[in-house]
Amino acid sequence: MRTFALLLVALLSIQLAFSEVKVEETPKAKPDIPHNLWPIPASYKTGSNTINIKDPCNFSFNFLNKDTNPQIPQLVALYRKYMFSKGCKTLPNTMKTATADLNSILTVYIKDAQQYLMNSETDESYTLYIQNGVLALNCSTYIGFVRGIETFAQLLTVSGTGSSVSFSIQSTPITIIDAPRFAHRGVMVDTSRHFISKERLFQVMDAMVSVKLNVFHWHISDSDSFPIYLPSRPNLSKYGAFSPSEVYSEQDVKDIVNYAILRGIKIVAEIDSPSHTGSLALDPAVHDMIFCADTIWYRGIPFGQLNPTLDEIYNIFSDIYKDLKNYFPWDSVHLGCDEVFSRCWNTDQVNDFMKKNNIPDYNALFNYYLKRIRPLVSSQQKNRIYWTNPDTLYLNFEQDEILQWWGNTDQLVAGMNHYPKNKYILSNFNYLYLDCGAGNYFGNKSWCDPYHTWLDIYHFEPSKFLNPTQLGRVIGLEAALWSEINDGSSTLNKIFPRTNSMAERGWSPVNHGYQSNYAIFVRLDAWRRYIAQRGIEVVPLTSGYCEKHPETCFDY
Repeated sequence: MRTFALLLVALLSIQLAFSEVKVEETPKAKPDIPHNLWPIPASYKTGSNTINIKDPCNFSFNFLNKDTNPQIPQLVALYRKYMFSKGCKTLPNTMKTATADLNSILTVYIKDAQQYLMNSETDESYTLYIQNGVLALNCSTYIGFVRGIETFAQLLTVSGTGSSVSFSIQSTPITIIDAPRFAHRGVMVDTSRHFISKERLFQVMDAMVSVKLNVFHWHISDSDSFPIYLPSRPNLSKYGAFSPSEVYSEQDVKDIVNYAILRGIKIVAEIDSPSHTGSLALDPAVHDMIFCADTIWYRGIPFGQLNPTLDEIYNIFSDIYKDLKNYFPWDSVHLGCDEVFSRCWNTDQVNDFMKKNNIPDYNALFNYYLKRIRPLVSSQQKNRIYWTNPDTLYLNFEQDEILQWWGNTDQLVAGMNHYPKNKYILSNFNYLYLDCGAGNYFGNKSWCDPYHTWLDIYHFEPSKFLNPTQLGRVIGLEAALWSEINDGSSTLNKIFPRTNSMAERGWSPVNHGYQSNYAIFVRLDAWRRYIAQRGIEVVPLTSGYCEKHPETCFDY
């Protein structure tokens, strides 16, 4: 009874604390790193005791919910493996076990266990309470459970090897009240310039969930290839993929979707248009509907641009968006709409159409295309996202559409002023383009320099250049990995651990108290070792000497 009473007190305290999570911040502290958590929680309190988990091989999850969903048992099994496989040959295949050790039972309450899709307004908050004899996790949704169980896993200390492995949680009692700063914390991966296997994409998502990133922006197609099978238009991948083995089949897409759902990740699919469409022209039935498809490379300018005057173009994209909706159950879709080149439209046929329809110039023609492509997106995909930069400020976006800014940081305010009602995702290329500084197709320098290090990205703090009103229109941050010279062999290393810095900026409060270079490095290096235990190895952050002696290499 005493344990149950303690649990009720803990859960009540947790529930009362939810209303404070968005405003409470961790006090300024010296660079002693608590539990090697990444990212830093919105609020936490710790003590000085250690509790030992005496029965790790039978670790149990006690759910107080009357209902559940199919993802929960799968996630429990996954995290049992993550946490205890090092010391246990076998792990239970049910959530409850007959353990007598109260420190081997995590009691979980999920207010809405059925809400398992990570959508734009999903509540990711959770509260975690740990003391000797009471381990309690309270969440608003299944997504909050995913975030909370990851934090619990990071708190676990594993010591010893072989038969002498032990598990403990230090600095207890612990109370963590947590929720993200920004709703959108994403990674974009381009699978057109190089095909990237679904197994590698799985690893990207495994690393994402470990740092509470929640959006996988899948830039599926581009000028180079069209690598996804679409039931309504199978010839697009038949002709447009690099090879038959470099196509995401219906089953592949289903596997990728299920993998994301389990980990609380939303997939935002993108088929770019009207530019970047050279691969569609490889389909003989589509070839004559696309300009500049057969032109020799413009040295960096994407080739292939749709003819917006043809009704059949809109029929094709109506089918494409219907297939994307059938594949991806989330509430957002990315329409691309970037880098149109007027010279591709400078033809007699297009000019005659413009004259007949009172379209004064090519900018207006692009807006004509936008007006016709917009309704083709299913009404269920209420969030339409577009690329935007200083070169496209003439586009007439609707006020409820989301703009993904990829221009330079010093141009952002002007862009936001031009669209004063729209929400923004920040992918400022001078901080968050992960391919910068790595060269281009032809062995020359990148169009964007320099290479952005983990420390550079950590310094990307939106409140430094946006006022509170502008900051309130930012729904999140997204790091972009374009794949001109990236493939499956380098994808993980180009994204992680650099993107961890953005992940913390996107989740943690601005003044979380751990901003010294030493403090950033020590936790980031600890994460690198932590994620390696899950079979994901990423590049080092510094030299071996500095890994062993960080106090001599980094400022406090």
